[in-house]
Amino acid sequence: MAVEKEFLKILNEYADSVDITNRLKGQLTETLPKEQREHLIIEIKCMEFYFRDGDLFPNIEHFGNDGTISRYPDISKFTEFEWEYIKNRVGSCKNTFLKARYSHLLYKSSHHNDLAVQAISCYNNLCKEYLSKKEPNPHSFLLFCYSLECYHRLTNLAKHNCDNCKIKILEYLKNEQLPFVWKGNVIELILSSSLFKRKDVVGLTE
Repeated sequence: MAVEKEFLKILNEYADSVDITNRLKGQLTETLPKEQREHLIIEIKCMEFYFRDGDLFPNIEHFGNDGTISRYPDISKFTEFEWEYIKNRVGSCKNTFLKARYSHLLYKSSHHNDLAVQAISCYNNLCKEYLSKKEPNPHSFLLFCYSLECYHRLTNLAKHNCDNCKIKILEYLKNEQLPFVWKGNVIELILSSSLFKRKDVVGLTE
């Protein structure tokens, strides 16, 4: 089990790093036991999705001349074994980013609101974690924005604590810890959101 512990350690320490999949692929050796190899391949698949507009998209999308679309990873082709493994990981892992990722993927597959609520909680906590970093950097800024977008989108889809979501987003905009250059992204999110009404945004430019 030493090798499996090694790739779990990599996940826990570098899950939100840009090179996470390369780090994990480095553990795919010929001597890796079959079960551990299967688990590692699932983890790599989960990390191959990227953030866009508050959602997770496959790393590769190819549009054929006949109109067909091929994707990798293709969430519609995940096996029952893979989904069961991901469900178990949600319950066993402590890393907030990983919990958010697994819950979000499960929700995209099943559309069960309880999974959306779980992912919403994780993304909300991630926003706090990235903002509380002593030395924010461009990468933590992106991760904060991605997490906030996912928190907002899933809240809207699940219709879960929408008023609370609006309050938190407005609080981030007014938060003095949030660098001024970051606030434009928050304003764009607010202005493009169906959650916010005219009365909610009065005075925002101030």
